[in-house]
Amino acid sequence: MAPVTSPLQSRLQLQLLGSPLLVTPAGEQVKFRTRKHFALLIRLAVGAGDRLTRDYLIDLLWADSPTPLARHSLAQALTALRAKIGRDQIVIQKATVALVSGALDSDLQRLDECDVNIRGRFLEGFEIPGARSFEEWKDASADSWRQILAFVKKHS
Repeated sequence: MAPVTSPLQSRLQLQLLGSPLLVTPAGEQVKFRTRKHFALLIRLAVGAGDRLTRDYLIDLLWADSPTPLARHSLAQALTALRAKIGRDQIVIQKATVALVSGALDSDLQRLDECDVNIRGRFLEGFEIPGARSFEEWKDASADSWRQILAFVKKHS
């Protein structure tokens, strides 16, 4: 399947290098009701445009919950994300979910241009207790980004 893309300009900035933040154009931090909601946005943003299955997202963040409760938690989180970043920025289908490519301006996207403020490691200090799969994904991603960050620091 082709990635989901958007011609719209980004309005919110997602900072993932260091402690993660979602910031409005006015510089105000966007708050989330739960860390899992923010973790879901982060996971969708790192693979922006990629369709991720609902089952994968449930296993990532709600593996310790009974399936009906986990599905409900995912649905609630998606509703909350749509309210925060815009209804059209998340494509929700029966089996998959995707963040529209370009929906957010992420510091990771600007690494290629060496035009980014590196505040720390990928998702530094961001923990989701009880979400082992998310922690494993975060650690593996941090290892990958560590090499890229070293290159950027050396050449900027």
